[in-house]
Amino acid sequence: MTERKATLCLILCSSVFPELFTGNTPLPRFFHPLVFMFLMVGYGLFVLVIREAAVRMHASTTRIVLMGIAYGIVNEGLFAKTLINRHSLPIQQFTGYAVAMGYNTAWAAAILVWHGFASVLFPIYFVHYCLPEAAKASWLKNWQLAALTTAITLFAVSNFVMRRIEGAAGTPAELGLAILAIIMLVLLALKLPGSSLPTRQSSRAQPAMLGLSVAIPTVLLVTLAAAKVSPALYFLSFLITLIAYNRLMWHKGWVYQPSFLYFAIGWYTQNAIGSILVIMHDPSLACVTAAADTVLLVTMYIAVNKSCARTNNHSTKEKMLTP
Repeated sequence: MTERKATLCLILCSSVFPELFTGNTPLPRFFHPLVFMFLMVGYGLFVLVIREAAVRMHASTTRIVLMGIAYGIVNEGLFAKTLINRHSLPIQQFTGYAVAMGYNTAWAAAILVWHGFASVLFPIYFVHYCLPEAAKASWLKNWQLAALTTAITLFAVSNFVMRRIEGAAGTPAELGLAILAIIMLVLLALKLPGSSLPTRQSSRAQPAMLGLSVAIPTVLLVTLAAAKVSPALYFLSFLITLIAYNRLMWHKGWVYQPSFLYFAIGWYTQNAIGSILVIMHDPSLACVTAAADTVLLVTMYIAVNKSCARTNNHSTKEKMLTP
C-alpha cells in the first residue's frame, strides 16, 4: 500500500510542480481531462521510470540529473518541440538565438538543466523524504518497468512524428539527433559511480533563499539571449553559474536532506513569482495562480517539516535505546 501511495504521489508531484509553478499550464486548463491525462503520462510516467532506474543502480544526485536532462529532451524535443521551434519559444528572448543543426542550443541548455532538477530530481527526492519507508524499494517489477519504458518511448516518438506544431515540424534527422543525445546521457549516467540518496541533515532558511536566488542568473541569461551576445559568452556564463551553485551547495552541506528540499522550495517559489508577473495583465488568472501556487508551496513546506520532525524523533529514540 505504501509503495502504491508513493507511486501515485510521484506521478502527481512530477506533473503538478513543473507545470503549475511555471504557469506553463494555467490552473483551469490543467484539470481538463485530456490535458491532465497527457501531463500524467508526459511527466509522471517518465519520472517514475527514471526513479525506478535510479533505485536499481543506487544512483547519485548527478546520475539522476543526467537522466532528468535526457527526459528534458523528451519533453521539450519530442513533445513540445521547443528545442527545434524556429518561430516561437516559451521565453521569446531565446527565439532565433544560438541555433545550430536545427536546435535552439542556448534555450536547450537552460531548459534541459531546469527539467533535470525541477521536473525530475526535486519530485523524486520530495516523495522519498516524505515517504522514507518506500524510498529504497522498487515500486515496479522488472517486467512492468520494461513494458512501461517501451510504451512511453513509443508514445513520445509517435507524438514527434504525428503532432504538427508551427515552426517545428520535425525532421528524421532532428529526431535521430534527439534520440542519440538521450542515449548518450543515459549511458553517461550508467557509467558514473553510484551512491545512496542523500543523508539527513538540517537547515531551512538559507538554502531556501539560495533557491530563490536562482532568479538572478536566470534573468542574466535571458538578458544575454535578448542582446544576442556571442553564444560563447552565454555558455560560459551558464557554466560558471552551475559550478558556483554546485560548489556553494556542497560547501554549505545543503546537498543533504532536508536542506536540499528547502532549496527546491525556494527554486519553485521564484518560478511561481516569475510566472505570476508574466500574467499580471489578467488579474483574475494571476490571483487564481498565486493562490494555487501558495497552497502548493505551503503544503510542500509543511510536508518537509513533518518528515524532518519525524526523522529527528526517530533518531532521538534510537540514541536513547543505544546502551
